[in-house]
Amino acid sequence: MSTFKNLLIYSISIIALFSLTAISCDDIGDIELPDITAPMDIEKTYVIDTSEAAYFAKYETIDPAEDLAEYKDRIKSAEIEKISAEITELLDGNSAITDGLFIIYDISQGVPVKVFEYDLPDFSKVSETIEIPIDSEAKEFLKNAVENDEKFDVGFDIFVTGPSHYQVDVTFHGVITASAE
Repeated sequence: MSTFKNLLIYSISIIALFSLTAISCDDIGDIELPDITAPMDIEKTYVIDTSEAAYFAKYETIDPAEDLAEYKDRIKSAEIEKISAEITELLDGNSAITDGLFIIYDISQGVPVKVFEYDLPDFSKVSETIEIPIDSEAKEFLKNAVENDEKFDVGFDIFVTGPSHYQVDVTFHGVITASAE
């Protein structure tokens, strides 16, 4: 009789366990997942290469829909916190002096409109990553561009005084908030 009683208790326990599991799984579908906030970096690389003094206008289009394709349909908000530029001189210290601007253009209306510019230091004197300070108007423009999938141009207008070979890696550092679903 004791074996039958134990078997009955085990059977009831197993049935109860499966019932609770079934109820719990049904309830999971009703749970709203929280939004996820994650770091976001958008990177562009520019190469300035010349054997003589020259003026360069180097621009790249940033397309948030392409650069953030993984999150595109789930982005709720975005914020660009800072922009950095890492300058690598590739002629062993023999590149010429540079003078130029870092510029962001709004191209959403078909005609480029300058949103932001920053007077760059001479690349031949830069030995570490530089932070490009962005004003509140530029931050707001970048936030809206990312949130609304609007393309914009980023680049440099630079004059070099002689032979030069620089690589400039520009990174937009920010955060995005996206739905987890």
